[in-house]
Amino acid sequence: MSRYADTLAGFLELKEDWDSYGAKPIDPDTLRSFSVFLDAIEQGRASIVPTPSGGVQVEVHEQGFDIEVEFDPFADDDDEAGGVFVWRRDPSGLPKRGEES
Repeated sequence: MSRYADTLAGFLELKEDWDSYGAKPIDPDTLRSFSVFLDAIEQGRASIVPTPSGGVQVEVHEQGFDIEVEFDPFADDDDEAGGVFVWRRDPSGLPKRGEES
């Protein structure tokens, strides 16, 4: 159990427009995915691997979730600033909105 469990559980209580700027309520599936990822990191169950581009990637594959976060030193071959890229699949096997499979 994450030391942030109470904080994350509180996020589920947030209603529509919780920030007074039209924010949506926190999606329970997204919160569950994040919780699995955070717990795996805190418990040392995440894999940390180098990438061919010279970056570092952290991966969590458990409870039906596949989550990968890549810290890339270069956005492309033009030596532009690097980026952080996230890929996530939930237990249904389907990528979440805006994500590639």
